Amino acid sequence: MKTKNHRGFTLIELITVVFVIGVILTFASISVGQHSDQTLEEEAKRLHYLIRLASEESVLRATSLAMEFSKHGYQFVQFAGDQFVPLEGDKIFRKREFPGDMEIQMELFGQAVSFEDQERVPRIYILSSGEMTDFKISLRLEDSQAYIITGNVIGQTKLLAPGAQSDEFGV
Repeated sequence: MKTKNHRGFTLIELITVVFVIGVILTFASISVGQHSDQTLEEEAKRLHYLIRLASEESVLRATSLAMEFSKHGYQFVQFAGDQFVPLEGDKIFRKREFPGDMEIQMELFGQAVSFEDQERVPRIYILSSGEMTDFKISLRLEDSQAYIITGNVIGQTKLLAPGAQSDEFGV
């Protein structure tokens, strides 16, 4: 009798391979989703802490600062002469860019800000007296809830995680 050489895969082998690929893709997509959420949280915390640090530095150095925002990032500036100039050579208060897929919305004194107007750059003023512009910043990725950073005129700031709502400042 002749033996037949079978070539190819059985149905069980094909189903097993498809199942394994499905499991791998599921874990990969979960991992990517967590990374995006972690990036958003880190960026929100960084911005919040930098605003608080700038407020403390402004009081300690007896100089007023400001933060200029665009839809792509932010930078710290200082009033020199009759204009604002970026802080150069400072490792902490350097210019920073948002990750490409991050969206920012901003309110100053309760009014929504447009990032399209080049004449009126959105700024948070941080005065040497400890006062600052009343603001609300919302950071989000496309399919996620927003982190909200708020600040009031007496210099208090707060970071609200997604889903948390609070208009009160604890003293």
